[in-house]
Amino acid sequence: MPDSDRATTLSHEGTVSPSVGGVFWRHRLAIGLVAAIVAGIAFRLIWIDDIEYKGDEAWMVDYVRAFWHTGTWSLVGMISSAGPGLPHPGLGPWLFLAISAFLPSAGPLELVRSIEAINIITIILMVLFARYAVDRSEREPWLWAVALMSVNPLAVIYSRKLWAMDTLPLFTLVMLCGWLYRDRRWGAFVWGLVGALLGQIHLTGFVFAASFLGVVLFFDRRSTRWLAWFAGSLLGAIPLLPWLVVIAEGIGPLNPAHFNNPIVPFGHWINFALGIDLFKALGDDFTSFLGFPKIGLYSSYLATLLLAGIVVIFAILMRRLIHQFHLDRRSTAALLLGTRTPTSLALDAGLIGYCALLAVMSQPTYLHYMIIALPLLALWVAWIARVGAGPGPSMVSARRLLAALVVAQAGVTMLFLAYIHQTQVIHGDYGTTYGSQRPAGLPR
Repeated sequence: MPDSDRATTLSHEGTVSPSVGGVFWRHRLAIGLVAAIVAGIAFRLIWIDDIEYKGDEAWMVDYVRAFWHTGTWSLVGMISSAGPGLPHPGLGPWLFLAISAFLPSAGPLELVRSIEAINIITIILMVLFARYAVDRSEREPWLWAVALMSVNPLAVIYSRKLWAMDTLPLFTLVMLCGWLYRDRRWGAFVWGLVGALLGQIHLTGFVFAASFLGVVLFFDRRSTRWLAWFAGSLLGAIPLLPWLVVIAEGIGPLNPAHFNNPIVPFGHWINFALGIDLFKALGDDFTSFLGFPKIGLYSSYLATLLLAGIVVIFAILMRRLIHQFHLDRRSTAALLLGTRTPTSLALDAGLIGYCALLAVMSQPTYLHYMIIALPLLALWVAWIARVGAGPGPSMVSARRLLAALVVAQAGVTMLFLAYIHQTQVIHGDYGTTYGSQRPAGLPR
């Protein structure tokens, strides 16, 4: 068969049509994206009885059940990590009250299913956001971010956890849409509205919203319809009034001021973006997980190989970025840390603004504070690959590295969920799974 005919086959009608392999190859990126999204959905829905269930989760379930049984509800949320004297605003628990109105019962599994659904919707909406809101020249990194966000081990773990802050990625994506169109009245209004709501779900949301406001004030002040932004912010602040009343009446003691290592928030950013910091969740069982799964009596150490692979891929991406910086310092710096594009400005707000503000806070900074930045965390990795590739054909190898990273993260996530399912009682922050507690009398 001539070379020109090798990519085609003859249909039953006698017409020439592309071969299956040829169609697959041409659409391989789209097919890979769909596969990552499907895997991400499966990871979030599988083995629902294996979810975490400790004090915070039980508090939320009790709060929702108390409302439906007695009609009582609190003006504020649970106590924050800043100390017993500072509660969170009430919007986080109120969200679960609203969600529970559409559920058959207010059980832990039903509430967690709603969290999973919200995070799945976020993934799907991010595809639409990249397709219709992001400029075509920057669209590919956003789509890679969807794939990475879908299978990131930490993203999946927190998508299966009964915390109000696990709803934040959806709100962040809506805020990003408004922020991107801040030169229009509706966009500035949405940015202001959702930015005011973020901190009412979790107090770190105020810090995150402030970082976006800061980069615009410093670098792109004239781009915003400020009157519309102010109107949205004012409307979004209305649910905060009960919390302000409680605070005005006097708050109890806070934790002593804490000197933060300024590197810690940036380290959390990298750890969450790569999904490799599983030590806190697994605790004393982390070493056992590294040898997982076992083949007969022997540890395969597949988990270790995949985690090491993620680190190696990231190191290669960083080496390529440094090399590109030496070749063209001005353009590379402008794309990576400058204000030339909306994507780079958004990453400035997340990586530099948010992490820097967390670093100067007088309270400890935790890994889960990065949940709110999840869309940007995944985007940051994809953006590094894109900027490090430069204007030449090396984007092909960058795509291969990103594809390998998606596969490695999916592998770690699959092994983590399988390990939890097999072990059930984890000697770390994850604790004992919900399913293993139910026989002791915990209602479903």
